[in-house]
Amino acid sequence: DFGAPFAIRELKPSYLGGGVPRSEYVLEVRGAAVPVGPAAGNALTFHTVLSEGDKRTLAFAFFLARLFADANRAEAVVVLDDVFTSLDLHRRSKTVEAVLAMSQQCRQVIALGHDAYFLRDIRKRVTKVGGEVAEFELRRGPENFTVMGAFDLDEFCASPYYKRYRLVETFVTGAARVNMLEVAQALRLLVEGHLHRCFLGRFADGQTVGAMIQQVKDAPAGTPLCVLQPD
Repeated sequence: DFGAPFAIRELKPSYLGGGVPRSEYVLEVRGAAVPVGPAAGNALTFHTVLSEGDKRTLAFAFFLARLFADANRAEAVVVLDDVFTSLDLHRRSKTVEAVLAMSQQCRQVIALGHDAYFLRDIRKRVTKVGGEVAEFELRRGPENFTVMGAFDLDEFCASPYYKRYRLVETFVTGAARVNMLEVAQALRLLVEGHLHRCFLGRFADGQTVGAMIQQVKDAPAGTPLCVLQPD
C-alpha cells in the first residue's frame, strides 16, 4: 500500500550475546539483498541503501502490522510522533488512511506533528466518518512542553489571500470592528492580485496600485485595460 520497494527475507533468531534472542533478517531492496546490521567492506547496508522516507516507511509498516494484528487493539491508545516527515504524496495519503483505520479500531489516537496541513487532512477524514477530534497546540516552555489549549487548524492553514479577503469582507459588511490600517493593506494586495490575474502580463511585477491605476488611465483605445477606465 505504501509503495515501499523492499521485502523481508531470511528471518531467524539470533542468540549472540546471550539473554533474550533477537531477530535477524535481510531486506530485499529492488532485487538486492541488504543485511540489517553492520556489513564488511563495500557491502550494501541498511543505512546506505534506503532513503530516509524508505526507512520511516519500513518502521511504520512494522508498527502498523503489529498494531492491527493485536487482538486487544480496541483498548489501545496510539501515539504518533511526527511520522509524516520524509513522505511523498502517495505515502502521506496512505498514512492518513492508516490513521483513519486506527481511529476506528483503537480507543484513541494522539497525532503530534509540525505539519498542520497534514494534521488537518487527518481531521477531515476522521470527522467525515463521524469521529470525534480535538485540536491542541504544544509550545516549549522554560521546563518542558506545555499544552496551550484549543488550536484552530483551519485558521492556521488559511492562505494569506483568504485572510485578506475575509478581513475586507468583515469591514464591508460591518460584521465586526477591524483595524483600518490592516484593511487598507489587505485591500491594496487584493486589488493588485486581482488585476494581475485578470489581465495576465499587462502589469509588471512589483508595480504599485497607483502605477497600475495610472496605466489604466493611459491605456490606448481598444486595448484590454480600457474596460477598467469607467471605474
